[in-house]
Amino acid sequence: MAYDFAPAPPGIPGGDFNTFKFYVADQVTYDDNLFRVPPGTAGVPGAIYPNTAQTDIVNATTLGGQGKWDIDRQEFDLNVRADEIRFDHNINLDFLGLDGVGTWAWRLGPYLSGQVMTLYDRSLASFSQTRFTGKDLVTSVEELGYARYQIGPHWAAYGQVRWSYTDHSAELNQYNDFHDRAGTTGIEYATDVNDTIAFEYQYSDLTFNQTLSDTAVIYDYDESSYRFVGKYAFSDKTSISGYGGYLERKYPDGGVGSYAGEIWRVALQYSATDKTQAALSVWHELHAYVDAESNYFVAKGVSLAPTYAPTEKVNLTILASYEDQNYIPTANTVLVGGARQDKVGVGQATIAYYPRSNWIVNVFYRHEKRESNQYVYSFNDNIVSGSVTYRFW
Repeated sequence: MAYDFAPAPPGIPGGDFNTFKFYVADQVTYDDNLFRVPPGTAGVPGAIYPNTAQTDIVNATTLGGQGKWDIDRQEFDLNVRADEIRFDHNINLDFLGLDGVGTWAWRLGPYLSGQVMTLYDRSLASFSQTRFTGKDLVTSVEELGYARYQIGPHWAAYGQVRWSYTDHSAELNQYNDFHDRAGTTGIEYATDVNDTIAFEYQYSDLTFNQTLSDTAVIYDYDESSYRFVGKYAFSDKTSISGYGGYLERKYPDGGVGSYAGEIWRVALQYSATDKTQAALSVWHELHAYVDAESNYFVAKGVSLAPTYAPTEKVNLTILASYEDQNYIPTANTVLVGGARQDKVGVGQATIAYYPRSNWIVNVFYRHEKRESNQYVYSFNDNIVSGSVTYRFW
């Protein structure tokens, strides 16, 4: 994913409607390996700008707004923000980040409902994947529509269409610009409110930038998958959800880069008390980073995310994850010592403190270690940040 320096929006209370409210925030982040260079590397190899530094302090000043409107059983949500990002050492990377989500939750009669959503994001590309040390702003736009028809007390049919594109500002990375058109259809059976099983089919047609060279066409692919999706509540405190299925990705040449195999994910949720929860997830999926979509991999991973809220004013969230990433060679992949294989371990913790109703204080720490058989992608990184948010409500 792209590098996001700004704090998360605070969130309007669920019962507040017909309102638009503002918030301001400031966040300071220390990153000891901004460009994700391998251990023991002196300086920043391939630096685009003079005086490029491995470590940096980044300041993000945010102005955001959130609104909710309820009009004749139709619910509208708007969440927008602008982030002025300033680097202490690598000032050539300064940029204005933008983020927005607009949602229309609609209902037509007692049985037909759905959602229309537009998402926009403009942020700095992650240096860990592009290995490009200049400024590369990634702009992503996604539009989707979802509809659900309740056939009876137990059965429902649903479908979704999605259109998205991602563009890079740096010319050297524009081979990763892409447009995606996708759709999903499914049928669901519910035994009760908390227990459901569904069968769905997904299709995606992804096209990469064709202007840089004729060889760019080999990145284009069609992808289809069939999956069973379900959730089951063992009790009020314990539930499980997940899916299992089969995915096939085809490239124009019919061979190089294509993939076919099983995909699945299982998540277990446990609430020990009202103040303590934990989520355990395991998965085997096909992934790619949004700023390097042409380079994809089979991801096999596990994560554990406990949360603890000792009081109404303090919340602690911890995440520990580990993932094996086995990259699929494509016709444009340069192999050094065989296909790329990475092992990624992440540990992070967030403390949120609400001293008063209008104020939010966040302290965040993240450690990431990536090991790769292609050493240029190996790195260790530590991030520490603190932010203060003021809500005008």
